[in-house]
Amino acid sequence: MDAGSTGTRLFLYTWTSNSDKELINIAPALDHLNSPVVKKVNPGLSSFQDHPYDAAEYVKPLLDYASQFIPHDKLPYTPVFLLATAGMRLIMKEHIRVIEGKWEGIYSWVAVNYILEKFKMGNSSIISRPETVGMIDMGGASMQIAFEMDQKDEFRSENVENVLTSLQINLGCRDDDDRYKYKLFVTTFLGYGVNEGLRKYEQELSDRLLHTKESYVRDECMPLNLQKVINRSDGSMFLLFHNYKAFEANVEVCSMLKL
Repeated sequence: MDAGSTGTRLFLYTWTSNSDKELINIAPALDHLNSPVVKKVNPGLSSFQDHPYDAAEYVKPLLDYASQFIPHDKLPYTPVFLLATAGMRLIMKEHIRVIEGKWEGIYSWVAVNYILEKFKMGNSSIISRPETVGMIDMGGASMQIAFEMDQKDEFRSENVENVLTSLQINLGCRDDDDRYKYKLFVTTFLGYGVNEGLRKYEQELSDRLLHTKESYVRDECMPLNLQKVINRSDGSMFLLFHNYKAFEANVEVCSMLKL
């Protein structure tokens, strides 16, 4: 279960292992329509920070749904993983364990390259193994970047926080098999997700009203003819109207945000 900033999604997988020389074969479990077993509930898990005991009822529909597609005799042996991402990193850090942004990036990098079959080795050596792809994951509250580095490369920058200069992962089953060992660059930017960026942008727009007597503000980035009512944290409301400006003006407004 992926507990994101706007909701929690259930994904059900099956896996088989035929050899310790190859990665485990992971595939989505399928429903009666031959579609992957996926279900989402709203809102985000972080909304239960003030009443955490209700979180059990919140995830129960996901577990009940998944159990329909798991053989009854396999239920006691089916592991459940609930991983929370950036939405939970925005709340207080008491009595909570959340996966770090770097691991969110690593998991996404592994998922992308696994789907693209970049880890299929056959009899390949580490020299001739498939070239992996880099990944940019823009979630609801954060953004992750991950890509493979050459074993001899290093990356350091005083302008990037939490940069991992030498992160080694082993996806294989044996320590003596270097074919599945990868050196990754991974970094995360909390607050640069889609929803969090939009929230800060709308806050910036609403702050303009503090110096006017208007109850609305024109938004350079909204689609044509769209109107939107925004509720402020102080209980007041204001309207967003589309403004007829060019794309360059939209970029200029967004670049001014203090994300």
